Amino acid sequence: MDSSGNVSNGKIGFFSGLKKIDIPLIILLAVVLRAVRVFWGLGACPFTLIDETDAYIFSFNLFHFSHASFFTKLPGPFENLAGFLSVHAFGSVAGMYILSFLLQILTLILLYLFLKKIADGTIVRIGLLVYAVHPWAVGYGSSFWNPYFIIPLITGALILMLDIFDTKRSWKIVPFIFLFGCMPFFHGISLFAGVAVVLLCIIYRPRLHWQWLAAGVLAAAALYIPFIYFDAQKGYMIIGGYFHQAKTAVQFTVESLKGLTNPFIVLFPDGSRFVGHTMTQYTEFAKRFFLHPSVVIIGVVPYALAAIYGCYLFCRRAFVMKSRVDQLLLFFAIFTSALFLLTFRPNEERYMVIIWPILFYMLALGIAGAFQRWRAPWLRGVFIFMLVFAAYMSVAVIAYQRNPNNGSAYRIVPSLMYFEKIEDTILRHYDIRPVHLPRIYPQSSDAMTARRYTNSSRSVNVSISFDVDKQDIFDWDNRLRNWLFSKYISYNQWVCQPAGSAAVRADVVITSRERMALFAAKDYVEIGKLPNGVVLIKER
Repeated sequence: MDSSGNVSNGKIGFFSGLKKIDIPLIILLAVVLRAVRVFWGLGACPFTLIDETDAYIFSFNLFHFSHASFFTKLPGPFENLAGFLSVHAFGSVAGMYILSFLLQILTLILLYLFLKKIADGTIVRIGLLVYAVHPWAVGYGSSFWNPYFIIPLITGALILMLDIFDTKRSWKIVPFIFLFGCMPFFHGISLFAGVAVVLLCIIYRPRLHWQWLAAGVLAAAALYIPFIYFDAQKGYMIIGGYFHQAKTAVQFTVESLKGLTNPFIVLFPDGSRFVGHTMTQYTEFAKRFFLHPSVVIIGVVPYALAAIYGCYLFCRRAFVMKSRVDQLLLFFAIFTSALFLLTFRPNEERYMVIIWPILFYMLALGIAGAFQRWRAPWLRGVFIFMLVFAAYMSVAVIAYQRNPNNGSAYRIVPSLMYFEKIEDTILRHYDIRPVHLPRIYPQSSDAMTARRYTNSSRSVNVSISFDVDKQDIFDWDNRLRNWLFSKYISYNQWVCQPAGSAAVRADVVITSRERMALFAAKDYVEIGKLPNGVVLIKER
């Protein structure tokens, strides 16, 4: 690194070695790791399961608008439409995960184009290598969750932004504004980014082509016509709700200060966000894959140092070197984050999706800058360790989610594909076989009744009992009930009991093979087995 804080190529042998790594190979590595998470790991994630279930349910009613279907984000039909098209295209809920997988590939390509536009080949390769194996990057996008849609949208928008404010009268402002118009339909954090965009347009107004700007605004506004129309039919229930929420008194919460630390936390490859909601679960995970939780800290430290140093270099390039690119990106990141911070609302890691590519650029800048500044040969080993640790953490998280059992405590895998296996097992046992989904789904006043259709008019009345460990703070048993509930399966009993308690008699019991001894062998027979050793048994 020179005195101005710039990072350049060719100063030490490590950089010349990096230049020999083909970009397609890095992207292939990233794609393989994400494919393993989606297709072998079932895209399982405990904190996305509720929203995934709602997205699946309401994807069958494309024109059903209510708080129930959009309660965590600015309302809009795009997530429902994406769910409908993906499930219909593949005839299974797996289509939702395949869509997320394809969006991950698109994000990798866009991130490459983003880094290539703002940095040299060294930073591009470092950024892509880290992003390819980083557990946050692998995890954020492997399941069907509304914040994940923001990542490819914001990455593409930032690429356009750099052209718009660096080139006079660019037509690219039309797709730029259009992309920002799409984002609020997936997550409200993008509204704060929209304010930053408005300010940038004011600051750089001499460079803008106002006719193109007007065209972009009109195109984005057109997206909201269906939403406003349908909400008007309900007396502006949702819009009124947002205005009411905005009028409520702003109260400071300590969790709002997480906005200062979350930009760094999502760069730490600790994996804690993906293994459960309690420290007990994380301790289980760390002991199983790292022998002890303290071992994880060893892998996190170099990322923490690189992120902090990258933040310093980022600010130096913007304020000292007067780099227009870094000034634009830094203004966008700081203003968007600060504006939300001023609301004093709790800040969550998922809100970082709005500055996602900027954060990984900052991390790559810190790693490259450290090599250039100190030029110590042992730093090469540190970087290799960082990559190996992040890759192992990603694989460990995938393995844990596919098999979240803890000793004799068998657990439900938090994945809709796993739930679908339960549903298919029951339907198959009763000789009710799902066929291709219909092109048009019937409207219903109750969106929960729109379900998968089969070739049978029979309905099955079964009682289900759970004999597995209820490991989560969320009522996954209720989510499973909503998932299975249809015109073909109804329930006269629904029991969820902790593992180790007396077995409850039911038509279908979800348990483990080891605990089948609690059930009389002459009364129950196994009808299906799930990936993590959980079995379904039924009375003879």
